[in-house]
Amino acid sequence: QVTKLVRDAAKSGDFVDVDEFQHADAFERTSDRPAPYNAYTTGAKIRQVGGSDKVDVSALKFGDAPSGGTDAASVTVALGEPLKYDYDAAKTAYHRSYGGGTKTNDASGGEVMPENVVVIKTDVNEIPGTADAAGAPSVDFRSTGSGEVVILRDGKRFEGTWSRQGSEMYAFRDASGATLLLRPGLTWMHIVSTTTDVR
Repeated sequence: QVTKLVRDAAKSGDFVDVDEFQHADAFERTSDRPAPYNAYTTGAKIRQVGGSDKVDVSALKFGDAPSGGTDAASVTVALGEPLKYDYDAAKTAYHRSYGGGTKTNDASGGEVMPENVVVIKTDVNEIPGTADAAGAPSVDFRSTGSGEVVILRDGKRFEGTWSRQGSEMYAFRDASGATLLLRPGLTWMHIVSTTTDVR
């Protein structure tokens, strides 16, 4: 069902489809983890395979820090295992730890440190008839409409609302309706249940 939605969106021009099945040469697999979690590519390879095909896409909005916010040097997202972000003022980015380990770039070996962390809260529902062999069902995350958002940047926590229509990019606003801009740099987004604790 999901695959059909993706294929149909590509055919209608919502995006350029550069998948591993049709463009195997653009991908490579490593031996350090099992498939399908070991497939990698690069921006250069994707652009080469995509050729001259182009689509207009909306983008996240970046700029100066919004006013307000609360100091938050450390924030935990309550997932299966606690996901923790610790702010590093010298690097103006966040150390990320999950299950006790940090995230590293497999190519460079360096730590992956996002300048922004965005936690989008939304409705999550099981999709009937999609359970795998272990009994775990697929779930549907509502990705349009609006809901609560928590944004971390510059060592501060900003709370507001997210909104999105169709295939547009997410927009973030504070309680007054002003746009919550992100710091230019790497942005890590988490889409979680409305009941997920962010503390």
